[in-house]
Amino acid sequence: MVLGEARDALAEGDVEAAVRADARFHTVLLQVSRSPALQSVLEPVNDRLQWLLRQHPDPQVLYEEHRAIADAVRAGDAERAAELAGQHLRTSRQQYERSVRALAGPG
Repeated sequence: MVLGEARDALAEGDVEAAVRADARFHTVLLQVSRSPALQSVLEPVNDRLQWLLRQHPDPQVLYEEHRAIADAVRAGDAERAAELAGQHLRTSRQQYERSVRALAGPG
């Protein structure tokens, strides 16, 4: 599964491969999930999420968040999975905003 690819890439120090695997996680999650709540959170923004996640400088953080979401889905806890997905989106957005501010420079 894509989480295994991300884990292996992180263990090998292959940041690019880890980021790619982390970005694909959302598509795979939608394919295997039977949670209407999770699908309603992710489906409308999946393409944007994949782009956003490819901007993240720390794929280890993404992997950990993805693993927690996958665990909730496997446990059949749609509410927890949706909560974790929302938090994941917020942390990714915060990272993106920090990156934009850094590129803009002072002032």
